Amino acid sequence: MKWVVVTGVSGGLGYEIAKIILERSLHGVIALSRRKTGRMEELRARFMDRFIYINFDLEKINEINELYLNQLKT
Repeated sequence: MKWVVVTGVSGGLGYEIAKIILERSLHGVIALSRRKTGRMEELRARFMDRFIYINFDLEKINEINELYLNQLKT
């Protein structure tokens, strides 16, 4: 399966992008956001095998490489 990383999934635009990808394709979504919301729980319930949430703040630019190597690359 191919995976798409979507940032800001707790908000309006990121959530809608993730939802459209999940509804209209066979791709999985790796959702990056600073906080988990009920809307994200709904996506997880509907697409449990294709939706992964990772709590991460992209303002921590020094940690992005570690995020990639330890959580996204595998």
